[in-house]
Amino acid sequence: MIEKVAVLDWVKADKPADHYWNHPENAKDGFKDGHIEKWAEALGKADKRVDFASFDENGDLKLTAEELGILIVIPQKSPFGTNRPTEGPNQKPLVLDGVEIGWIAEVYMPSPMNLGVTRHELGHLFFGFPDVYANQKYPGHGADDYSLMAATYTDAQIDAPLRFKKGWIIGREIRASGAYKIASIEDSREALVYERPGSKPREYFLIELRLAGKYDRDLPAHGLVIWRFVDDNNPESIYRFTPHGKQAWPMNQKLNRFPLDWSDGKSSGVAVSVDPTRKGEVQIDVSAPPALKDRSPAGSGQP
Repeated sequence: MIEKVAVLDWVKADKPADHYWNHPENAKDGFKDGHIEKWAEALGKADKRVDFASFDENGDLKLTAEELGILIVIPQKSPFGTNRPTEGPNQKPLVLDGVEIGWIAEVYMPSPMNLGVTRHELGHLFFGFPDVYANQKYPGHGADDYSLMAATYTDAQIDAPLRFKKGWIIGREIRASGAYKIASIEDSREALVYERPGSKPREYFLIELRLAGKYDRDLPAHGLVIWRFVDDNNPESIYRFTPHGKQAWPMNQKLNRFPLDWSDGKSSGVAVSVDPTRKGEVQIDVSAPPALKDRSPAGSGQP
């Protein structure tokens, strides 16, 4: 569970912006990089109002993001964000209130505000989510606009494969051919899942319904989003099917039998179709061995 501790006021930098962006080699301030200096300076100013030691729950004198997530926000014309380790002068650990400050998130925020970049960077910081943009393995079939960890500057949700790994959505298993009920994943937190029998590392199909709600209003198209992913910790192993060139298949349009192949090009025997007259259903044809029993991966729980 994430709890908000505080939002501090803007603080004025001690030096001109050019000093941090083009740090002089002869600055003699103990920093070789102006951005590292900037983070240390900002946290030093925050230390006047925050007792960092009070968040060191395990008493190891090292503050992690699990104990206190730190986000530094800087005004700028264009949005940008990073996750970085902190450092004090002369390449020594940054220690405040007797505890070593670890990784932080940094966001450059334009006006009007772009909250997508903040959500993206906190996804890295709190949950260790990888970047899944610029997929070189499957160009045109990556997560793209359908994942917060790929399309940083929209209101997209996190893609179903990453959420499934965390246990944040329930995988309703496809066991046999038939019609399967499906609802907006934002409301149901459910996706249809088919696991490749005997796969090591495990390989899955995931089918989710993405509709405009609190999130996903900026998606280029709404409807069924069909994923294939190999659970090998490679962010480029996430593949998004685009039936007949559509980014997502609208539930009000007929989709004839669309076959799904595994990552090695072999046929899975699984095919997806949509009959608009059967609202809230997707038809699955399975001519391969059944998948394993219903299950959801162990995870940290829905935040």
